[in-house]
Formats: sequence, C-alpha cells, structure tokens
Amino acid sequence: MAVSEKSWCSGFLLSPLLDAEEIAGLPVPVITIERSGGNFMQINSDNFTGGKLAAELLLENHCEVFIHINNDYTTIWPSFKRIVGFECLMEGQTYERVIRRELSEPFLPSAAQAMKEIVEDLLLKYKGRKWGVFCSNDDIARLFEQQCILKHLAVPDEAEIIGYDNTPISECATYPITSVAQNIRLMAQLALDGFDNYIPCETIVPNILVKKSTTTNS
Repeated sequence: MAVSEKSWCSGFLLSPLLDAEEIAGLPVPVITIERSGGNFMQINSDNFTGGKLAAELLLENHCEVFIHINNDYTTIWPSFKRIVGFECLMEGQTYERVIRRELSEPFLPSAAQAMKEIVEDLLLKYKGRKWGVFCSNDDIARLFEQQCILKHLAVPDEAEIIGYDNTPISECATYPITSVAQNIRLMAQLALDGFDNYIPCETIVPNILVKKSTTTNS
C-alpha cells in the first residue's frame, strides 16, 4: 500500500483477497493492477488480445490440435480473458482446455508429475498430429516443454508452445519460449499517474507477442 503526498490518501492494490465491492467501499481512492469490476481505478493488460494473438500464430503455423493449459481461473479475473481470447478462434478446431491446480506451484515435484500426466494423456489422444499449446504463464510453459523433451516430442515441429508474461524463465528454457509480453512499465506509470489524475475507470494496456524458438514462425 502506497501513500501519496496529497492531503488525502490513496493506495495500490494487487491482492486478490478483496472483492470488487469491498474495494469500492474502502474509505480511500484505490488503484488496482490486474483486477476488474467496481467503482475504482483499474489498470489491466489486454488479456483478451494476448490470448487471441497466441491463437492466431498457432493457426498460422498449421497446428492441428489446440490445447490451453492453466492452473486455475475464475471468470471475474482479468486473466480469464486470455482464455476467452484464445478460444474465440477455436470454433471448428480440435481443442481442449486442461486445468490442474498442482501447476500453481511449478517448482514442486507435484507440478512436474501433473504435467507428465497431462502430456501422457495428450499423447494417447493426439499422437501424430501437430499440437499448438497455449499456457497461462511461462512457468507452466517451461514444464510442458520439459515433458516434451522427455517424451521425445520435437519442439516446435511436433508441438508449438506459447507462454504468458515473457518472464526471464521463458528466455532460460532449453528452447526459449514464445510468450505474450505485458507492458509492465506502462502499467506502473499509469498507476503512478493515477495519484494526480484519479478517475474510477478501467484502462487497458496493449500486449505484444514475442516470438522465440518454440514456434516455427519466429
């Protein structure tokens, strides 16, 4: 929580523990980052377009089966729009959404085991067809890439992978992972500017797709 130098207080909020009504009812103006809904100032990335960009690239690269892998979601999270953006182009395609909560802790053995099970199940269903895989973050994408290597699936010829956030781990993977990059610098600047120009509204910040080694059109 940050405090401005004005005579009134305001604050940043990233925590998901308060719902929109509770935030709007706070006695100070609040600026949220990656939270939506309610009568307060919201700075959110364009999650819908991020998911859509991932789908467009995988379709362009002639993938035959499309898979979204996520650890969890609710429809009120801004990040849910990543799924909506991806799925809006999946009509008529072979598509599967995979949710495993074990992936929330990507560095634990339980996450690796969950991803092993996911890949083994996909091999039973779709072996011999080119996969286009969109993961909800780069940590999950790294786990998926690791299992592809262990299962001798060629990346990107047999499985293309796109992550989200363009974090350093996407660069450090065995094959650097194509990822959707959020403009964190601009989001932070807009939040800071909100102290001087506070308007209870939602501002959407564009994302870009950073192509790397896990997609063929890179």
